[in-house]
Amino acid sequence: MNAIDYLSDIFFLGVLVAALSISAHRLRLVLLPTWHGAPAALGAIVLGISLGVTIAELLGLLGLLNT
Repeated sequence: MNAIDYLSDIFFLGVLVAALSISAHRLRLVLLPTWHGAPAALGAIVLGISLGVTIAELLGLLGLLNT
């Protein structure tokens, strides 16, 4: 792995984390609109991790995670 591959992988990881963060925040606003502060942040974190795991599980089920 050279430096270009490494930097592009870091960039794509950042894009993935940003997309999951935005999705989790929007989902939290819909599901838990009255939560604010630390509980809301914790809810968004849990939703983001859950979304990431669920997407990875579905991709693995379809066989799309083969390298």
